[in-house]
Amino acid sequence: MPNITKERLRHLEDDAEILAALHAGGVDNWDWYEASLEPLAKKAQKREAFENLVEEMCEALCEGIEEPAGRGCGFGFLEDATEAAADILQKFIEGQVPADK
Repeated sequence: MPNITKERLRHLEDDAEILAALHAGGVDNWDWYEASLEPLAKKAQKREAFENLVEEMCEALCEGIEEPAGRGCGFGFLEDATEAAADILQKFIEGQVPADK
């Protein structure tokens, strides 16, 4: 889990309070409410698709590898390694890493 600063946490708490106040005031009934949230929904869909892609990539990389602790015990992927693979893939997708690396 990523670490965040106290300042960032306080900012997030302030934003949550503002959002709660807006919802209490009926912001979800305003015109264009749904349309204004569309970019967030699309971002969430992309994030989910990316996470599914990373999972599929990890499964594909493991095909044919023997399970170190025996059948049914898994492959022993470390969470940090999976996150590192996801970071590399994300940078590639964003064009930050050349395809030949």
